[in-house]
Amino acid sequence: MPDVVIIGGGVIGLSAAFELAESGLTVRVLEQGTPGREASWAGAGMLPPGNPDRATKPEPLLRGHSHRLWPEWAARLTERSGIATEFARCGGVEVRVGSSPNALDEEIATWQREGVEVQPLPLPMLRDRYPQLSTEITAAYSLPECGQVRNPRLLKALIAACVARGVTVSSGQPVTGFERAGERVI
Repeated sequence: MPDVVIIGGGVIGLSAAFELAESGLTVRVLEQGTPGREASWAGAGMLPPGNPDRATKPEPLLRGHSHRLWPEWAARLTERSGIATEFARCGGVEVRVGSSPNALDEEIATWQREGVEVQPLPLPMLRDRYPQLSTEITAAYSLPECGQVRNPRLLKALIAACVARGVTVSSGQPVTGFERAGERVI
């Protein structure tokens, strides 16, 4: 019997399984379909920046810690699996269409309060830098520290790393209930 059973073989379940196995626990993942092939597969892989030192609420704090941890975690996952996640700090651009030119001012101010690098993009600068973007854009800013990962590669790396660490990943295993022995789920 494994030390831990994880229900769901998406990016979160597989990540938890990998970390638990890395710490020496035996782990089994139960996935009703094919591991990593639902919402995790379809996600865009965008990793917004953050700064835990200036965060005042739970979401920015979690995002900030995640931002700091991603480079090392992606490298370790690649090392354990042999599959590159294609993690990169590629930057990102936020835009609005058909709004006022000041539509993003509050978002920019929020990033600044968090201590995240943000660059307002006046329309002439936006058009110069990104001429392929729609001329209907009315407001924009850049987040140079925004990251990205290729979801299909991340999931392949997670599955390979889990298997390499002895995690049992079971496909076609829906969970419909729990059996208990006292306070323990067995």
